[in-house]
Formats: sequence, structure tokens, C-alpha cells
Amino acid sequence: MMPDKLEDVDAVLIDLDGTIFVGDKLVPGAADAIASLRRGNIPMRFGTNISRMPRTALV
Repeated sequence: MMPDKLEDVDAVLIDLDGTIFVGDKLVPGAADAIASLRRGNIPMRFGTNISRMPRTALV
């Protein structure tokens, strides 16, 4: 899933629902993937179109 060379990645846009979590459960491997991006100093932005949860629940 992760490229061998993180230096080839400029930035990542990540959808939250179904990619990082499903319902109230973290998707397996999601935390490790985010940690790898952080270690590689890769800028990340998170987005979602979830309307069933208030913004404060997502933060």
C-alpha cells in the first residue's frame, strides 16, 4: 500500500469514513499508514462527507 519511496509522494488526501474508520472502529493498518506518512513528513489532509456525525465528533 505504501510506496517504497515516500520522497516521491508530495501530499496525501485521505477520506475518513471507510478508509480510516468504519462506524466507531479504526480500519486495520490505518494508524500505521498515518504514522508512516508522518515519519516521512508527508503533508496530509483529511476529508469526509459524513453528515450523520457532528464536526466535533470527527475531530
